Amino acid sequence: MRLYLMLRLRFYLLLCLILIISFTYTYFYFVMNRSNDIDDLILIFWPVEPRNITCRYKMADDMLPSASDPDYSPGEKAIFFHETSCRGGIDSRQACAVESAARMHPNWQINLLFISPIEELILKKSNLAKLLQFKNVKFARIHIDDYSEGTIVETVLTKKIKESTHPVEHLADILRVLTLHKFGGVALDTDVVISRSFDPLPPNWIAKEFDYNLASGAMAFAKDQVGEKVTTDILVEIRNTYAPKLWSYNGPLAIQRILNKTCPYVLRTHGNCDGVQIFRSDLFYPLHYVSHRLYFFSEPFDKNGLLSYHPYMHHMWNHLTRNVPIRGYSVYANLARKYCPSIYHMYEEEFGV
Repeated sequence: MRLYLMLRLRFYLLLCLILIISFTYTYFYFVMNRSNDIDDLILIFWPVEPRNITCRYKMADDMLPSASDPDYSPGEKAIFFHETSCRGGIDSRQACAVESAARMHPNWQINLLFISPIEELILKKSNLAKLLQFKNVKFARIHIDDYSEGTIVETVLTKKIKESTHPVEHLADILRVLTLHKFGGVALDTDVVISRSFDPLPPNWIAKEFDYNLASGAMAFAKDQVGEKVTTDILVEIRNTYAPKLWSYNGPLAIQRILNKTCPYVLRTHGNCDGVQIFRSDLFYPLHYVSHRLYFFSEPFDKNGLLSYHPYMHHMWNHLTRNVPIRGYSVYANLARKYCPSIYHMYEEEFGV
């Protein structure tokens, strides 16, 4: 009898344990699925990004695959954005750039590469979750030491960059060329709105910012003979002439120095430069940076016809405009409603804050 009672007691204890485990699993399954609801996202307003890149060494709390992993594939037709600050996420303007690229290029893979770790909460609850609704949007982490190992600019990215007075910008300038050298594709600034597909464009191209200056905010170099030669030459130029205290010397000016050796005449106009197509400024930079505030005016003041004009992209000069509010009646807001509606309506009147 005593043995029988002990067996029954153990049976009931085991049954209670199973019920507790089942209830706990069901509760957490419900809570987690509820918290992952795409309509239950939170708006994060980032402070000004830190002017250091120390987060590149942080390994904990990172939810992203590594761009150095042999299995990482950016797609045969690839667009790359690089987030080189240590914020650990992106703001609404950057998210708009990614969404607009994804909408204009449904058959391309849109790759957003971070140097900072991305925590689970940010991945599941911020605008990143909204972007992951697009099947062609992918995120990855750049571990700089691994990513640059054995490359032309390894020493620059692992040692000399520490001397930079503009580390976030210099890192972006160098990484976009290195990424195109590794994979081929298109590299874009994160302060743009894409308004046309790049499908009709040749595999190797870059655009002028204005009459005599190239810009690196939009460029394409393929994994072909032309693209690999140009990116190799640019990386060698950066390695040999890296200037830690100069703003654009290691980015667009380095590219310009290389192309200028091949075809200086084309840089004074536009056209083919030994296999690289140089586009006139109005196709990618409709407004010169001195006129950047026109994007923040209302449509009646749209003297340049920016809403009817159809370039491949609009560049918003975020370094100059990051603190300018985006009013709902502005040209910028109208472009966002058209080309990145998911992100715009996530933020509404707080878009661009």
